[in-house]
Amino acid sequence: MVSTAVIAAVSCGDDEVTPLSTFELYTHLVKAGVDGGSFTVDFDIDGPASGVIADAVSDADWIVPDDVSQCQVEFTVSGNTTGKVRTGAITLSAEGTETAVLHIMQSTEASGQTVFHNFGISVSDITTSGARIEVDPVNPAMPYLYSVYTKSGYDALGPEKYIQEIVAQIQQMAAIYGVSPDAFLMTGYYDSAGESGESMNFSDNTEYYAIAFDLSFDENGNASYSGEVETCQFRTLPATQVGMTFSLSMSGSSLTVAPSGNYTYICDVTTKEIWDSYSSPEELAREYATVLRNYGVLQNYILSGPQTVDFQDVVSDNATEYVAYAVGYRNTDEDRGLTTKVSWIEYSLK
Repeated sequence: MVSTAVIAAVSCGDDEVTPLSTFELYTHLVKAGVDGGSFTVDFDIDGPASGVIADAVSDADWIVPDDVSQCQVEFTVSGNTTGKVRTGAITLSAEGTETAVLHIMQSTEASGQTVFHNFGISVSDITTSGARIEVDPVNPAMPYLYSVYTKSGYDALGPEKYIQEIVAQIQQMAAIYGVSPDAFLMTGYYDSAGESGESMNFSDNTEYYAIAFDLSFDENGNASYSGEVETCQFRTLPATQVGMTFSLSMSGSSLTVAPSGNYTYICDVTTKEIWDSYSSPEELAREYATVLRNYGVLQNYILSGPQTVDFQDVVSDNATEYVAYAVGYRNTDEDRGLTTKVSWIEYSLK
């Protein structure tokens, strides 16, 4: 249940400021099957207008409000013979109260097999570091949030926690830049190919979700969403592989890397604890490259030929077991990513 903002209203000829009451809907989205039927949605009116009988107006002839009381609205949805998923809305209003909108979405599938799709998401033109992503919402006027997230990261969070983290990030950025959180949302059809500023710095050979979900903010920056998240899974291409291996040795905090070929590579040292927390050495190496790229310094860490690199700054007071590794890496827009298997050695600092 999400509260909307409290807005001050001033009556004509009256200097006293009276706050508007607000509707608190127990759901903002009702999903109906192809056969339609009768539905009831509960709500509260928060503020001085509490107890007032509300009015309900539908924007579609297939949605008919039947009865509205102090705490619920009853309505009927007719059968869907259009062959398409359709959306409509009921606007609730009451004297001295800010209006609220209840969205209704009706499927084309029979009861028991009901399938709803708020968004059509497609992924094409996949490369090692990018893809073309299109998002086509069923309701073009509905604000939503689109993003791309690693499959492993999203699966670990789950839909609700993912939404909460995204909302918190948007609210934080809105505060930093002094804008409304709505500035970070979008409406209507989206095509990443038409966004010249779109940054596609995906990791190679990695599973991702293209994600979309409905989201809006009130005047106080409070979020409202149905919790329905839709995803489209895809995997970026692996970088072209090269025949190169590595010989690694440590002397104190210095790592010596001797590659068998003259291809480019990256290397790093990390604690054994961090190393073990990743599902694979390649996942860790890809994240390391991503962090360097995000800071704009990746090119400074791409090496070739025999090298000795000091990692004194990596040494931790809380760790004695470490892992040093190296892996082939190509940094071009056309073919970016890991080009060999990861080679590594474990060592101790007593």
